[in-house]
Amino acid sequence: MSNLPPVGEVRPYILEILRRLPEIIRLLEPQQVQVFYEAVGYMVAASPSREALIEQLMQLPNTRVRPAPLSSFSRVLALAHEYLVMSSCLFATREM
Repeated sequence: MSNLPPVGEVRPYILEILRRLPEIIRLLEPQQVQVFYEAVGYMVAASPSREALIEQLMQLPNTRVRPAPLSSFSRVLALAHEYLVMSSCLFATREM
């Protein structure tokens, strides 16, 4: 893989994404941010200069404390736990 941008691009697309990262993240819903980071991670992994790109990719999350996704994640875990408890109760009731 080459570090050169495709014909017609001034710079590699991944660098443009990383440059605009705060703007892009701001437009996404919290659950979309994880999917976005995963997709960009695949692009970074395919790049020969991945270490520098990883540093750029993780700079924003490492400098910004965002309690909302953490509390959202905690709610998801609580709902999953509740679902598992309810499912196991239903399963135990059916076996009787």
